[in-house]
Formats: sequence, structure tokens, C-alpha cells
Amino acid sequence: MIRVTNECEVKYGHFAEYLEICEELDQAMIAKKFKPWSNLTPLTGKGNVIVQTCDYDSLQEMTDEQNRFYADADLMKTFRRGAELVVQGSASGMIYEEAPHLA
Repeated sequence: MIRVTNECEVKYGHFAEYLEICEELDQAMIAKKFKPWSNLTPLTGKGNVIVQTCDYDSLQEMTDEQNRFYADADLMKTFRRGAELVVQGSASGMIYEEAPHLA
């Protein structure tokens, strides 16, 4: 199992708008048979942060879906609308794998 997380800080005063764009993007992705993503926000810590997560069966599945996403003009148009609301330099991502069973 592979878990992808993307995190960013949204410009103040634009959090609701950003979430609307995320939900619009999620619905469009689901309609195009992409894996669903979860939109989370921390209970404590820095404000206006959103963390998005998605689980894949393999790194290859994640890469294939990522390439398909980047090639879809409609999805990228919606994604870019959201990117305008992100604090520059705040976006980061992580890819996790299941911990190994050690001898």
C-alpha cells in the first residue's frame, strides 16, 4: 500500500473557496475513475492548512494515475484555480509505504 499526502497553507480569507475547489476537483476525478482523496485539516498547529491524502495499491498505480491527471486539461484547469489560493512555498508532499517486516 502506498499513501500520498499533500499539504499546503491557504491564503487567509480564502479557505472556504479553496475547499469548494477541492470538492469540485474530487467530484470530477471520481467521475473520471480516479481514486478518491480525503481533505483534512489539523485540529491544532498552524491555521489555514489543508492535508489531502490518497491510498494506492502500488507505486505504479500512483504513477499511472498521476500521469493521467497531468494529461487531463479539465482537471488541471480546476487544479490551477486552487493553486492561486495557496501560500507560495507552503506546498509539500510525501509518499509513504507500509513498514517492512524485519528479521
